[in-house]
Amino acid sequence: MKCEELTPEFERLSREEKQRFMGQDGVGVRKEVMSDTAFTDRTLSRCRRMVGQMPETMRQLRREWMGGGKKP
Repeated sequence: MKCEELTPEFERLSREEKQRFMGQDGVGVRKEVMSDTAFTDRTLSRCRRMVGQMPETMRQLRREWMGGGKKP
């Protein structure tokens, strides 16, 4: 199945089914895609840009949630 076919199917799942999928199968998917360094470089680059656009209060909460604490 291609991603273009899979996305609408995933969207049709209930919230509980999405959570169940991520709990059961998501770990394996994450391990597989995160082993591709080119993918992680692209993803982290986009993530940094999005975080940079967040208000400082949101960035602080994100740092605390991610375990980074306060910015030095």
